[in-house]
Amino acid sequence: MKCPNEECRSKNPRHATHCARCGEELPERWSRFKGLFSTALGWLLFLLLIATGVKPLDTKRRAHDQIETLAYVVLYAQDGDPAIRADMAERIPELRRLYGKQPRDFRESLDHSLTAFIELLDAVMHDMMEDIEQRGVVNLDKSEIARRHRTIYDAATKYDGLRAVLDANILDLAEYGSMLSLEDIKRTIILDQSDSILKHWKDGALQTKDRILR
Repeated sequence: MKCPNEECRSKNPRHATHCARCGEELPERWSRFKGLFSTALGWLLFLLLIATGVKPLDTKRRAHDQIETLAYVVLYAQDGDPAIRADMAERIPELRRLYGKQPRDFRESLDHSLTAFIELLDAVMHDMMEDIEQRGVVNLDKSEIARRHRTIYDAATKYDGLRAVLDANILDLAEYGSMLSLEDIKRTIILDQSDSILKHWKDGALQTKDRILR
């Protein structure tokens, strides 16, 4: 924008919008520099936000995956399939090294949540057996599970990785239940002596957890 003062403009041909004589403000050169500076600063801040924002997201994703792996190893370390059991056993030393480097308070918090997670799944299985035997239904609704076991449910789902594994296991149980009739499931429960099997699983899961986190 040119200075509107013609006399000023004729005496100062290079100046655009400011001269002490006419009282106009903001020379064009400064206006352009200011605009360029603002744009550059905006891009710099944007890049800094991206640089500092991606790292925490990556760290959070990695922590989620590591806790998810930990939960699966604890759950399936006693699996009836020898290949799965061997795969879980191979992962234990790696997880011990990983969590051995973590702060003590984090390990204790994760230990508490994972213990609650094991107790919750054990409770869900017992609930399911009781529902089938007494009422002839399979109830795996998450809100009902949370209502029945609010205290351990909150602790067991504190970490996203544990919540993801819990959801996956509930879906697996529901799918298994949908493939069999209630009578088939009842016979399976009776023949497999599920109480003793669940106790064996729970004891083994807790021992695996302790090997990794303590």
